[in-house]
Amino acid sequence: MQKRKWSRHRHFGHARAVNDLHNPYLPPKSEVGIGPVEPQQARPPSVFVALILVGIVLVIGLGGIVNSRRLLEFGASGVAAFVFKLAGLALNAWVWVSIARGRNWARILLAVLAGLRALNLVVGFWTMTQALGTKLLVDRIQVAWMLLPIVLQLTAVWLLFGPGRGWFARRQ
Repeated sequence: MQKRKWSRHRHFGHARAVNDLHNPYLPPKSEVGIGPVEPQQARPPSVFVALILVGIVLVIGLGGIVNSRRLLEFGASGVAAFVFKLAGLALNAWVWVSIARGRNWARILLAVLAGLRALNLVVGFWTMTQALGTKLLVDRIQVAWMLLPIVLQLTAVWLLFGPGRGWFARRQ
């Protein structure tokens, strides 16, 4: 007498496939990628110009990082200042890439960073004039280099929130 080989999987396999059609405990199935895909809108010229302006600010910041490597000679506080500048440049680069991808939060963050930068400049000038009084001698070229990134960033913010705001609108 020959023993018959019996397999539970072979025996119940067909019943499982039939019961899967009507099993209320199975998770719902969905087909991925089905449905209309909305095409990405073309980047408007105002957003393109704003990206160029922020890119110029990044290049100026990179030049400032290279120029400020002498901060490393001042010990731990100089190293901290250098690392803080480097982190700020990295944050601005990340925001730039995110704006290029059309992220709305990135343009809001750029507006906050530009506002903080402008506030920092105003408070810095005010404290210098209070400390030094009328003896403050201002190098016009240095002031221009301090104002240029802020003016460029504020212009980019205006372009992103003004003419370019439609590109960042929620797509339906």
